[in-house]
Amino acid sequence: MPLTVTPTRAEQSWTTEYASSIELVSPMLIDNHKDVMPTARIMKMASKEKALPPNEEFGYNMITEMQDTYGMAKNQVFRTKSLDPVTRQTWTPEKWYSSAPMNDFDIEHYKNSGRSYTDLAEENLQAIRSAMTWRNNYDLFSRWDELDEDTLEVDLHTVLAAAGHRNPPRTTLRYNSPTERPYSIPMLIRKHVTGHTIGGVHSSNTEWQPLVWDSDDGDGSIVVRATTGINIDVVTNDHLTDPSAFSLELLQDYLSDFQKSGPYELYGATPSNHFIYLVNLLRTERRRTPQDDKMSAELGIDATLTLSEFKITFYVEPMLDWFLPNSLFFFDTDCMFPAMDAPFNPRVVPWERIPGTNQYGTFSYYNGQNICPDRVGLGAMHGYGVTIS
Repeated sequence: MPLTVTPTRAEQSWTTEYASSIELVSPMLIDNHKDVMPTARIMKMASKEKALPPNEEFGYNMITEMQDTYGMAKNQVFRTKSLDPVTRQTWTPEKWYSSAPMNDFDIEHYKNSGRSYTDLAEENLQAIRSAMTWRNNYDLFSRWDELDEDTLEVDLHTVLAAAGHRNPPRTTLRYNSPTERPYSIPMLIRKHVTGHTIGGVHSSNTEWQPLVWDSDDGDGSIVVRATTGINIDVVTNDHLTDPSAFSLELLQDYLSDFQKSGPYELYGATPSNHFIYLVNLLRTERRRTPQDDKMSAELGIDATLTLSEFKITFYVEPMLDWFLPNSLFFFDTDCMFPAMDAPFNPRVVPWERIPGTNQYGTFSYYNGQNICPDRVGLGAMHGYGVTIS
């Protein structure tokens, strides 16, 4: 749809105008409430920038061992223990982009219509924004089981239409390889079963294990995990059989266990049925405070459902309805967030002539990675269903 019906800029200044306005691509990913999903909005707000070296590798140190303490006499010969207490995490960013062209035929012919070529440029900019937004929405909840060396594209319209989206976006996600993309939340928050490595640290380390509960129907877990490949231990099916019943008591038991590891301030991403179930049970727990109003504005949803005994905010995540309808994810944004390469968050090439062609082009590209410096502050529940009567 055109955004205006008459030219709004002088002909000679349109590239200059867009050189400045296109820098709004990244902030507009937050403001576009029709496209951006709640978790993507939270991650965008929590993102941090880093200055990267030439090999683009960066790390975090985590203390996995501690010194000892001793009782002391009046006259004490002090004991010491030689120790390197640090385990080093290593992360590398991934790159993705979107672009749009406009040829000189369009530029000339749009002058003779009710729409100007600046309208066309602006509409293409909106299309870039939406495409980048939907790539982020999808990448955050991918189970990393849909790509292989022969299949490196995701027709998002087809995938989301099949999953039940009423107005699926018409965009295709194109990848260089199955692994050249930011880590998804299911990749960052996975149980140590077969064993996996992420951030350069193996999941056998207890300091590197999220709290993940699986439902059990009495004959074993009803969830399916990958046992080989790039997504080892990721849940690829959270309803192999009928899911176990989700309940408030079960959730409270889980959160009680979670908070024994530290005073984390959590978000709880839930499918819509789980959120409705909690709303119906916890109406007296709901609060309307300035902080709640701010949260609602930031998420674009009524995300003020809390449990008074736990520091947690629940919200509906539609991506879970479509891909993991019997799963909930929990995270502290100090423990999981996007780490972005500072000059490329994003780097934008304004509309300019492409040499050797009759086209102008604009490009927006990112360099970053979703990371989790503290996996103990992350968790999930898989295979728990809710039936809304």
